[in-house]
Amino acid sequence: DYNEVLKGEGANNANAWLWRGVAYHSHGYHKSAHLDYSRCLDLEAHNYAARCNRAVVSTSLGNFAAAVQDLEMIPKEEREVAAWLALATNLRAIHRPAQAEAALVPAVEKQGMWSLETLLLSADLREELDPLSRSAWRLYALARRMFPGSTLARLKLALAAAKRGDSDGAQRLLAQGAAEVVGGKAGRGLEQEMAAMMMMDGGYVTQAAVRVDALLWRCCPTNADAAVLLSWRGMLHQQAGDLRGAKRDFARALRQMPSFHEAHYNLGCVLLHENQWSKAAEEFSDYLKHVPLSPLALLNRGVAFANIGKKAEALADTDAALALYPGLPNAL
Repeated sequence: DYNEVLKGEGANNANAWLWRGVAYHSHGYHKSAHLDYSRCLDLEAHNYAARCNRAVVSTSLGNFAAAVQDLEMIPKEEREVAAWLALATNLRAIHRPAQAEAALVPAVEKQGMWSLETLLLSADLREELDPLSRSAWRLYALARRMFPGSTLARLKLALAAAKRGDSDGAQRLLAQGAAEVVGGKAGRGLEQEMAAMMMMDGGYVTQAAVRVDALLWRCCPTNADAAVLLSWRGMLHQQAGDLRGAKRDFARALRQMPSFHEAHYNLGCVLLHENQWSKAAEEFSDYLKHVPLSPLALLNRGVAFANIGKKAEALADTDAALALYPGLPNAL
């Protein structure tokens, strides 16, 4: 029992803090895990397992800059594949795609070959750095050839085709996926869900909405399934400029699953657009209960507070957001 070990002199046992942190982490108690990993690092600053694990927890809490800081403190020769991948993912999250792409090189070298994860992440980064380039297309196509059974690789390639104006090619890839699906309702639901995601990312709002509507009617065995799809449809309404429809779907998503914190954030953004400052602040506060280190949520709540005269709270939120992410863009 780690709690027993950590009593008295055991409080100086770095490994006990590490392993209790792992236990908390495995059960989803991210804040407690972060605290225990930090205590381990206070005792052993060079405990790279604790540092890597704390970075993973920071990612889960939305503090990508802190994750990068921890991962970069691990000497390059000590970083495993997972650490390099985590570094690349977090660098991308804080809008440093060139450095993220560089971090993928040693990950691939250590693996000795491309994995699906490294290949698709590399393709996504190349697409961000050089939009619609041949090099990005070749990476998406390579992922499709190397992993022919991967639905994600196929849909990524379809999205790349659609972005390049090859709508026929994109539709053929989607049709192939529909033909490949086996196992009935759940399989068809997953296929339509991923197709909707691809269309939404590609800006095909109307087509994506059709997919989401179909899913809402046929593939929602639980309230959680319905909540996710309603939230997606809300984002589609928001992209199309239909704030009333977006607000309605986000509110319905929260009725289906009150703990669905992403819907609180999305609803807060819509309310901010509508100048409903107090209600927006409430939604961002609900979201921050679950993701306390989200710079955008803090900044958006700061905007709401500023517009209802809570200047001290607005300044505190803005300072906290900038401390987490100094290069933070505008709110929303």
